Amino acid sequence: MNAGPTVRRIHRERDAAIAAAHYQRLMRGPMARALDANRRRPVAATAAHHGQTAREQAVAARRATRLEPCFPITVADLFGLTAGQDALVTEGSLHTGANGPAVGEGARVLCWRGSKRSMVPQGRLDTLLRAHLQSHLPSLLQWSAEEVGQPCDLDQLSGFKPAVAASAIDTFVHERLIPCLEQVAGCVLNEQVAQADPEDDTGDVPGMPLPTWESRFAFLSDRWLSLVPFAGSPGNRDTLVIDGQMMLVLDALPANMAVSRYDNQLRLALRESISGVSGPSARTAIYRIGGYAVHRTPRGRYFVSQYQPPYVIEALDGRLFYFGGAEVGIEVNGLKASAVVHSQSARVLHPYPHMFVYGGGFICMPRPQEYFAELSKRPLEEALLLHLEGARLTLCAGYLPQSAGVHPIEGTGRPVLHKAEVKRRRLPVYRYNKGRDHVASHA
Repeated sequence: MNAGPTVRRIHRERDAAIAAAHYQRLMRGPMARALDANRRRPVAATAAHHGQTAREQAVAARRATRLEPCFPITVADLFGLTAGQDALVTEGSLHTGANGPAVGEGARVLCWRGSKRSMVPQGRLDTLLRAHLQSHLPSLLQWSAEEVGQPCDLDQLSGFKPAVAASAIDTFVHERLIPCLEQVAGCVLNEQVAQADPEDDTGDVPGMPLPTWESRFAFLSDRWLSLVPFAGSPGNRDTLVIDGQMMLVLDALPANMAVSRYDNQLRLALRESISGVSGPSARTAIYRIGGYAVHRTPRGRYFVSQYQPPYVIEALDGRLFYFGGAEVGIEVNGLKASAVVHSQSARVLHPYPHMFVYGGGFICMPRPQEYFAELSKRPLEEALLLHLEGARLTLCAGYLPQSAGVHPIEGTGRPVLHKAEVKRRRLPVYRYNKGRDHVASHA
């Protein structure tokens, strides 16, 4: 019975092959190319509302009964629909219904189903939206804390006691890690710009926390209308005339359905950006560049992190689960890669329901010892960034050769999106059960 040594040898060879596959996969990515480039370069040291609105009353009622958090704002207030007004959006500007004849610069006159309506300009829609969000920021922060959960105090996270003096770690962070981040972030950004499609223009307004809305639409007589300029005979289709210019109604919905759709888009977009405002990054980050950050806690603990933007994971049954942004981090508690980078070093720095995230926010990403042996040969700053990249990919695509999550995807409580919504928002789709070489796509 000499099968024992043979089986152990086969297992060692299998583990070595898996480790080599993991490492080579990292080495083919933009992170590794950026690190190699870094090694070759020298490093240089609207109107105010009075009283409580119906929406605010609903929010108060939901909180009083401790039901799931209710989104505290609605675009109906932004468009003036709660006051019974009509609204028109063209070329990024908002007009609302006037009580009398439209006068002044920018005023518009609509002709809808035989009746004329006066519209007065309110300003750029993106500017009004930012002001609307800013005026409701306290309630949005409260909503975010209730829905996403209170952010972790990084000092309360479990960790290993530093094996070296705090001053040595401080020196490493400022003299090696941050300069490396500067070079890597610059290289990755340049590569992304070089690979970008110059014709891929979504029309998004910088700073607007939403996917782009339709360029022309109106709320009239409790209906939402999608508009397009038109000349000729409209046939049986409805038309809207704006200052003599005919608009064809491409689509129409009840106003409340359109408002619900816009509110849902706003809620999904703000869930992560608002949680970031009140999250650990806002309090402890001492340095940020690109998607990377360095955190120093009040007790002197250092973390390096990488941000993963929102994405979608396709389940085995084809459902598309939306996952918001995540900040993946590793504590810097030593000066050697072999001591800092290990199987329980990568974690999500805030509450994040996910199949591969377990107690303490740690990411389940089993790797053979050969994988960590390869990383230990690199400088600590490079090993940290490579392992962060592996952890980020694990959130998106699991790990190979198997991807048995700690929790089922249905148990994460993540919303399910329609394929059309995923495509419109240009969210990357990952299929973690089908192998990472073919996991990422855009719906």
